[in-house]
Amino acid sequence: MAKEKDINITFEYEDKIMGNVDEEKLLRVFINIIGNSLRYAKNNIIIKVVGNEDLKILIIDDGIGIKTGEESKIFERFYKSTGGKTGLGLYIGKVIINRHKGTIIAYNNESGGATFQINLGKS
Repeated sequence: MAKEKDINITFEYEDKIMGNVDEEKLLRVFINIIGNSLRYAKNNIIIKVVGNEDLKILIIDDGIGIKTGEESKIFERFYKSTGGKTGLGLYIGKVIINRHKGTIIAYNNESGGATFQINLGKS
């Protein structure tokens, strides 16, 4: 999908990442978030992983961003923003992250676009 839309995806990380997680479920989270980012990005998506003990994962795009006031609503069940599909992807992602004792938030970048930030402590 990224190639079709001519969107560059960059992956940045500091070190080898290890943790006790449900890989299949976290993969679902990343598919949902990156799929959303691909829908709205203009040219670039950056995925940054910072830390090892306490992980911070940032998925940053250069798209239209999130409408003001929708930053937390987009994680609600069946909430669809402009261009959204079922309103379940981000909700399911939040449930999965919460079950990993983590948090997920979304906010707009100063330069435009959106950032999804996932925080996971050592499991």
